[in-house]
Amino acid sequence: MALVEIIPAMQTSEKVRKQADTWISQWGKLTVTAKDTPGFIVNKVARPFYSEALRIYEEGIADPATIDDAMVTIGGFRMGPFALMDYIGHDVNYKVTESVWKAFYYDERYRPAFAQKAL
Repeated sequence: MALVEIIPAMQTSEKVRKQADTWISQWGKLTVTAKDTPGFIVNKVARPFYSEALRIYEEGIADPATIDDAMVTIGGFRMGPFALMDYIGHDVNYKVTESVWKAFYYDERYRPAFAQKAL
């Protein structure tokens, strides 16, 4: 993945943050700096992407291939949610979803789908 989220601690100086940004950029990565929050930016935004796709599957609305195809061809995403979960690893994706859900005090927006645990 090309993106690296830089999450400086309260005591991190701007000089150190800029140095980290420079090094990471030299590795050919894109950086974004954000505040510390469970899931940071990408994982917090991605949770509903996976969860809603899994719920659509659970409800029998569409199969994974159809959901992925719709998200790629119609939605313009590079990868559908199921292909991305396969790439990341279902075990890792479930643990991250569960972690974000717990960190946000079981907020329903981040609740893992039943099918996610089974995968």
